[in-house]
Formats: sequence, C-alpha cells, structure tokens
Amino acid sequence: MNKFLGKKKSILMLVMIALLITIPFSIYAASSSWSSTAASYGPSTGSVQTVATNYTYPTSDKLKVYSTFKYTSSAITAIKNYYNNNSYYPGIDITDIGSNSHIDATGWYYTNLPNGKFDTDDDDWNTWYEETEITSLSPNSMVAGTTYYFDVEFREMYGEYDVPDKSFSGTFEVNTSESEAAGSEYNTVHFSRLTNVGYTTTQ
Repeated sequence: MNKFLGKKKSILMLVMIALLITIPFSIYAASSSWSSTAASYGPSTGSVQTVATNYTYPTSDKLKVYSTFKYTSSAITAIKNYYNNNSYYPGIDITDIGSNSHIDATGWYYTNLPNGKFDTDDDDWNTWYEETEITSLSPNSMVAGTTYYFDVEFREMYGEYDVPDKSFSGTFEVNTSESEAAGSEYNTVHFSRLTNVGYTTTQ
C-alpha cells in the first residue's frame, strides 16, 4: 500500500513539474485604435491589442495580436468597385516593423472576413516571418457595419547571440490594402497605415 502511494506521489510530482514548465507565468498587453482612414477602401474604425504570454525556457514565448475593424458603406462601395473593375482584393496586414525583429509568425490565425486568404512574409530575409496578412477573396460578400476580426500569433525567437529568457520590445504596424492575384500569391497594389501598437516579451 505504501509503495502504491509512493508511486502515486511520484507521478503527481512529474505532472506538476510538467505543468510548471508549460504554464505561462506573466503577461504583457498593449492596445491602440483608429477612428479614421486615409484610404477610401479602408476600415474607418478599429482597434488592435497585443498580448504576450511568457513561458519558462525552453518553451518559446507567445505573442498574440487581436484586431477588430468596421467598414462604412462608402468603403464597401470602394472595395467592390476595386474588385469588379480592377480585380483587386481588400486586406489587412499586421507587421513587426522593428529593425531588430525577434519574432516569427506561427501560422495560427483567425478571421471572419469572407473567404479569407492568410499569408506570411519574411521581408528582411532573416528566415523569421514578421509579416502576416489576410486578404478577402470574396469582396462582394463584405457588409458595412459588420465587426471583422483578424487575429494572429507569433513566437519569440532566439538568435545566435541571444540569451534565453531575454526580453524584447517592438512595434507592429497595421495596414489596410488592396492586392492583385499573382499566381497563388496576392501582391499589394495600394496600402495605407491604420495604426501602430507596441509589444514586449518579458521574462
């Protein structure tokens, strides 16, 4: 009986250690919003929030970006005109614009834009994907006044000279765009900045 209890205790201890390794122990959040846009096709109102969840090394810290936005009826008209006359597709991109980026898109995303096409890019050629973009392939299904979402996730990366559990800060830029098809990709034709928001990964 004592041996059985001892085994039970050992298993319980291992479970608790595993949980301590994977459960986040600190959170950093920041937010920003906009109430106008210079682009006729852009969402007139919206907000974006960054939430950094920090884990015990060697599990990578996770950084989620949540964005919501709404289009006016005139913006929807512009979007449909761009699509029907030029075959342009509307979208939103969230990009780390720091010169010393240490984050990489995980590929996780959520959106309710009609027929959303997700893409990531490595603009600075450092093998980490710091740009995320969602493009609606069904612009004629977009509706004025609807709250749309585009949420993405990044993970903190450790470069050759980085120390594990190091803290990094940076800035995301949120843009509205119109793109054209180029094979399986969609290349930006027009874009306009909506807002910037900061982030910090803190250990």
